[in-house]
Amino acid sequence: MNMYVTPSQVAKRLSISERRVRQLLASGRMKGVQQENGRWLVDWPLQITSGKRGPDMANYPTRIA
Repeated sequence: MNMYVTPSQVAKRLSISERRVRQLLASGRMKGVQQENGRWLVDWPLQITSGKRGPDMANYPTRIA
């Protein structure tokens, strides 16, 4: 069973902006669902597809403490 967390929680955990989390969700690189009111919920544990640039996502944490 998947648990859902807010983009704000993910942003704090990964040390990135909430806007970046929403961009990753909108592009399909991060798994989540968009509610009818337009807000996002992120699947937890994280499922992030690596892009062509940037860090290897294998080293990022996948648990919220």
